[in-house]
Amino acid sequence: MAIDLTIDQKGLVALSRRSKAIAKQLPFATSLALNALAGGSSKIPQSKSQNIRSALAGASRGYFDQPTKFVQNAWRQTYAKRADLQVTIYAEERRVKYLKAHIQGGARTYKGYEAKLLGLGNQRTQALIPTFVKRNGAGNVTRGTIGKIINAQKASGAGSVFVGKPLGGNRPTGIYERTKAGTLKPLFVAQPRAYYRAGFPLQQTAWTVQSRRFSTYLQAALEQALATAR
Repeated sequence: MAIDLTIDQKGLVALSRRSKAIAKQLPFATSLALNALAGGSSKIPQSKSQNIRSALAGASRGYFDQPTKFVQNAWRQTYAKRADLQVTIYAEERRVKYLKAHIQGGARTYKGYEAKLLGLGNQRTQALIPTFVKRNGAGNVTRGTIGKIINAQKASGAGSVFVGKPLGGNRPTGIYERTKAGTLKPLFVAQPRAYYRAGFPLQQTAWTVQSRRFSTYLQAALEQALATAR
């Protein structure tokens, strides 16, 4: 028994022509696939919900406790072109300070209100940890609350606020409110500068999406490029 393998000459010519067309369109198709992989594209519809930027937003919801949209939507991208097949995904400048320590490890960037409440000198060595102070749904102290605390420092009696270390006892430096009962309620407690270990899965998330989706997006982009080629 034997098996004969033959190739039709016309089919071979057609295949050769298609190969040349593929080679011509491959750089353009690759740029489309890279852009879709990074942030989604209407030209490759399925990429809108399965791309690196949307995956990083999802990773932030798993890593942080109730992250704000400001943190979830931190990621931006450059765009690949036929002559430059490279895409960079990066955190938007205003949001870098909230993410850097979680990605690279190191000291937490101080919040603006810490400088206002503690003063620039102490702000370099201490961080304020919220205790009995009003916070929003994301766990953050609002600007309005900080404004009220700053104004309350100028007042006296119940409801007024002072910054420092209470006399007597072992209570730490912090922001304290004077109550009607004559006691002190800690709004913030000052602690040594906070450090984070690197833990946010930036590279892992990107590589996972790339390994699962890029070949699919490249095939879709190539088919589209061939269909619309002149």
